[in-house]
Amino acid sequence: YEISCSLVGSEMCIRDRLSIGIMLEYDDNTMQKLVQLIKDNDVKDYIYDTFIRYRFPDWTQTTGTVLYPLPYQAVIAVTELAKQDKIEAVKRLEKYLKKEWYRGHSDLSWYNDHKYGINHDGYWCFESGALVKVLGLDDSILKGHPYYPYDMVHWVDGQK
Repeated sequence: YEISCSLVGSEMCIRDRLSIGIMLEYDDNTMQKLVQLIKDNDVKDYIYDTFIRYRFPDWTQTTGTVLYPLPYQAVIAVTELAKQDKIEAVKRLEKYLKKEWYRGHSDLSWYNDHKYGINHDGYWCFESGALVKVLGLDDSILKGHPYYPYDMVHWVDGQK
């Protein structure tokens, strides 16, 4: 598997690759390529740390902050809530998906592509699916949400 994005200006690409790797259970070798890219560029991000530590428990947390607080600060809130109350955590994740995630990307080039007839693959909040797996949340209330990758989260379940 080739990692098809560089880190310079592509933090979202790396976050997506880590998230997809969690959801589809990429092999350790592939995940290590992503980890190495993050190490080589000395990137510090709470989401990266959370996902890497899930796969490699010896990973040391590098920061308690996210690279882009809008909209990703909510990921910290979901993670912290999950330590106390998983039901509240998934409700907070639902709010993130419904009200914060898409709007939080309004400054990006792909925002509103669907309104202009631009060919695109859809809008996917891959980190939400990875969070569900990492935190062990029941995602039944998220099924059918337009940004939530429910089928990807449960793809491995269907392979067993």
